[in-house]
Amino acid sequence: GISTALGFVALEKRTRGKKASLWEKTTSVLNVVFLLCVAEYLTEQGFERLREPGIVYGWSLLVVATIGAAANFTQMRLMHTLSHKAHEHGSTKTGQVFHYFSDFLASIAVIVGSIAVLLGFPLGDTIASFVVAFAILCLVAILVLEMKHEWFHNHDH
Repeated sequence: GISTALGFVALEKRTRGKKASLWEKTTSVLNVVFLLCVAEYLTEQGFERLREPGIVYGWSLLVVATIGAAANFTQMRLMHTLSHKAHEHGSTKTGQVFHYFSDFLASIAVIVGSIAVLLGFPLGDTIASFVVAFAILCLVAILVLEMKHEWFHNHDH
């Protein structure tokens, strides 16, 4: 919520030709923190389910995750379209898109995990959590490298 709002402020400033570097940097850092929290939560939940498997309701998960995936995909495309129209490039755009992409990935993992559970493989949900956490960490690494390049090697700001 907060990083999305800051991202829109940064995009709005950019469309008016104003510098938005403080907004962009704040948004980028918040997106990194958010993504790290999501990866940590998924990893923690995965280990918790390994220690103490619980009942997984495959059909409920499948329905909710499918709705979530559609909503996250729509948000990701909207952010990409808005930032493209604003000629926004760099860590703000990347962070916002990765933010929604990580939510989308999590929804896809829940879909895959719930299908695995429905097919009689209860660890499918747990494995999906670990895979998404790793994918999010890869997205964070890309975002941090882009931020480093943008902040320390870009002499336009």
